[in-house]
Amino acid sequence: PSSPALTLLQMVSRIGVVAILNECPELKQDNFWVPMMLFAWCNAEICRYTFYSCSLLRDIATSCQGMAVALKLVKVKSVELADEPVFNIPYLLVWLRYSLFIVLYPMGVSGEMNCWRMAMNCMLQTPSVEQPVTFGAYMMQTCRMLTGGRGYWPVLGTFYLFYVFGLPPLYLTLLGARKKQLAPAPKNDKAQKDR
Repeated sequence: PSSPALTLLQMVSRIGVVAILNECPELKQDNFWVPMMLFAWCNAEICRYTFYSCSLLRDIATSCQGMAVALKLVKVKSVELADEPVFNIPYLLVWLRYSLFIVLYPMGVSGEMNCWRMAMNCMLQTPSVEQPVTFGAYMMQTCRMLTGGRGYWPVLGTFYLFYVFGLPPLYLTLLGARKKQLAPAPKNDKAQKDR
């Protein structure tokens, strides 16, 4: 399972970037970083949720098989086999789920960090009209208040610190999960077979 702190950091980061993009529409025009970031986000989530869906389908099918065996609607060689998974998740999907992040996370983070950098001028400008009450407008007002109009480096530096200290633990957690999930199955030794 994912760390709640790392998940929260990832969610806040994404919500913040989307809020800023809503408040600074000029960032969406002729910008390399936004499409790259969205490409990384979308592909990571598509792969993740396809994997989760297959996993849930396998669990449901396995539970149905177990119930059928318990109700004696289906015969099996051994009752212990009733809890064996009905099917295995395709290895390609497992590999994609635990490998794509190696490329997609740096792409997404690069896109996010550059969106923050490019949004600083927009965030610190004094609004010409009354801004609606949105999360992005609140963030922009807070940045203006924190800097006092002296420049954006303190705010940008704070955002970058979250990335610098947040990304390595997240990335290492994912590498650990990859190592565990893609490791070859343990070989049964002769002593276990004799039991």
